[in-house]
Amino acid sequence: MTLGNAVAYVPVSGADQYRSAGLAVVPVSDLSPSEIVAAWPDTRRSRAVAAFVRVAVEVAANHAEPTAALA
Repeated sequence: MTLGNAVAYVPVSGADQYRSAGLAVVPVSDLSPSEIVAAWPDTRRSRAVAAFVRVAVEVAANHAEPTAALA
């Protein structure tokens, strides 16, 4: 089912999933970098949240693009 006229920016890793659903996938090369944030109340002490944050930080560190040195 499609929603009509809509635009979504998805990672390259998921493009094939959308293409196989009959949606058009058009590469966009000039988007600025994006940021993903995880937040939770500082009063919560959940092992599940702590584990999620550890994995998210590890994945982000392994997939981060190097930044250009400032002149």
